[in-house]
Amino acid sequence: KIYNRFFPEKVDGGKTVVEYLLDRSFERPRDIIMYLNIVKRDNPKATFFSATMLKNAFPAYATRFLGEIQNELALYYEKDMIDEFFDLLAQFKKTIFTYSEINFFYQTNRERYSHILSIDEFLDIMYRFGVVGNTWKTGRKQPRHFTWSYKQNGVERVNTDVDFTVHYTIRKALSI
Repeated sequence: KIYNRFFPEKVDGGKTVVEYLLDRSFERPRDIIMYLNIVKRDNPKATFFSATMLKNAFPAYATRFLGEIQNELALYYEKDMIDEFFDLLAQFKKTIFTYSEINFFYQTNRERYSHILSIDEFLDIMYRFGVVGNTWKTGRKQPRHFTWSYKQNGVERVNTDVDFTVHYTIRKALSI
């Protein structure tokens, strides 16, 4: 009952608020809190979280979410390399892709990505940090299955034999 008082029933095509927020996060409480704080900041007089408020806050949240990932990557990698990671995804402009598609793009534009030593290394890093996940279908009319490194169903290593997908929030932050 309290939940219904503060959150709309459905958001963005019939998803519950919980589904909507989880799809746009790493499913960590701090991600959800960050998102809701942006909604509160943008709507200081609101007494509930409407679907419109949640959707309007998404671009600002996406920018913050990307910044957090970049900060985490900075503990392990140089800034130039991190910039190239996200530039490669932004320039590639695909949200779902195969290994051969991104490898072809990388090889064709390799001079632009001097800090990325191989596409395998790139995909492994992006998978471990939740920027990309794996996706596949078991049949033509079947829904896609997804696996992410941060989820319980996630596997430790990226699978180059199935398709890749860019995290929904990263898509927004990079305008892809």
